[in-house]
Amino acid sequence: MEKTFSPSKMLFLDNYFLILQPETRKYYKYHFMKNIFSLISMLLCVLSVCANDYTDKLTVTVNGVSMEQQATITITQGEDGKYTFSLKNFCLESAEDDGTVTRLGVGNIVLADREGTTVDGVTTITYNDGLVITEGDDPNIEMWMGPAISAVAPVPVEMVARFNETQLYCEIHINLEILDQVIDVVFGNEPTASTNGTEYTDKLTVTVNGVSMEQQATITIAQGEDGKYTFSLKNFCLESAEDDGTVTRLGVGNIVLADREGTTVDGVTTITYNDGLVITEGDDPNIEMWMGPAISAVAPVPVEMVARFNETQLYCEIHINLEILEQVIDVVFGNEPTTGINGLSATGTKNMKRLDGTAYDMQGRKVGSLRRHSLYIVDGKKIWIK
Repeated sequence: MEKTFSPSKMLFLDNYFLILQPETRKYYKYHFMKNIFSLISMLLCVLSVCANDYTDKLTVTVNGVSMEQQATITITQGEDGKYTFSLKNFCLESAEDDGTVTRLGVGNIVLADREGTTVDGVTTITYNDGLVITEGDDPNIEMWMGPAISAVAPVPVEMVARFNETQLYCEIHINLEILDQVIDVVFGNEPTASTNGTEYTDKLTVTVNGVSMEQQATITIAQGEDGKYTFSLKNFCLESAEDDGTVTRLGVGNIVLADREGTTVDGVTTITYNDGLVITEGDDPNIEMWMGPAISAVAPVPVEMVARFNETQLYCEIHINLEILEQVIDVVFGNEPTTGINGLSATGTKNMKRLDGTAYDMQGRKVGSLRRHSLYIVDGKKIWIK
């Protein structure tokens, strides 16, 4: 016999959901919240703030001669909203004839306290000033020339960076006047500006280590100019209802899956994801702390997702493995979308004019006449015109 549990009897404690009697719930709830916030606070203290690491191709041009390498750039946003741009252990590389790589150490390029301007989900930060290049910590580099040059005078550096949660593009111009060297650096690809997208509001069923609870949520799917999709579940929380009718919410964060290819069959598009993900901080003012960013800063969170959607319906399943907390979260949202032509009423050209009610095309625009071989919504029903 299948057992069912009331959400009001569920408590997230010491990495498990426990079914508790009312008289013991307050005691355990207090210690659970204390333990989980202590863990997150510890992570935040170690990491100071959450950072985004971007790994991509770095093209370095020195006095007109170019070479390529892989690099990681970190963008960190402080509590004051300002950004720090960090390119650590920057080197000039060249490939030798025997296949080996010669590396000349420059150092750490760190641009702190930069104001950012965000438009359509893309943030831009700039720099144009002298910079003290600091010593790197790569044990394979014997000497870093940047700190020695900076000791004579700050190095003139110009930089512009544009980024969103998953993509970073930047250009850096470094003038090593003392060596008569001009270094131009280009990193990554232009981030895709987000659009408003389509919002789907429906029931969200969250199962944590086998125990389920329900809530309402809104998921946005936006398609960029390149045809790729961005899936956004913002301000995701774990919720449980209390006996007095209040709801306890534990913040997880924003689950944003960008640049996903989509496959469309019979009017239903499918996108998938199976990789590590950096969960970012939500902006719900009622949530004091978001555990996802702190966990992601230790290591990207393994996430599997499949979403199927049309213009009006979205169904998705998300599997989140919070290994650091020994928690497995399964999320199910919405209902399966209907295919483009299944279950439709069909009408021929002779009775097209006899359709009553207001007609809309599949983009939701009101139309005054119906064309052959087209799909419309009339009186809330999909009508296929032969």
